[in-house]
Amino acid sequence: MVFATDSNITSINGCLEWLVKNADENAEVNQLFLRNLKFYSLASLVIELAVLGHEIKPEYSSEIQQFRLSGSAENLLGSGCYDYRGEITCRYHNKEDYSQKMHICCLNYIVRRIFIILEEFCEVYSCSMTDRHKIATFRGSKMPDYLKERLPQP
Repeated sequence: MVFATDSNITSINGCLEWLVKNADENAEVNQLFLRNLKFYSLASLVIELAVLGHEIKPEYSSEIQQFRLSGSAENLLGSGCYDYRGEITCRYHNKEDYSQKMHICCLNYIVRRIFIILEEFCEVYSCSMTDRHKIATFRGSKMPDYLKERLPQP
């Protein structure tokens, strides 16, 4: 299951197809994974979270919840407040030469949307935000050792 902005579903699927085609191991398993993968609209998820959030906590009100427009949800998800944050960018795109490309880094792209969603809905759903849920104190994501070994060293 993959949640993505409507405008990115085609490109994400293309990237995943490329990864499966070029994977060294488990070709059959990877093909099965890709065939069974389902894409869902991230904007629709945000709208549903906003509508339910208003039902749970009536004082929560937003343009997304009021009008239920995917454009409003896409605007929230696309807000540029974290585009150039090095702590949410992979090592490759975090190099000084690539600082202008941080906003296209897949890790940055995913994590900044996570933070946007957390900021919008944690309080509504009475979830406590820890330091790892706040961009100012986020120290990066954890990667399993077996994946670290496969990455090119800087």
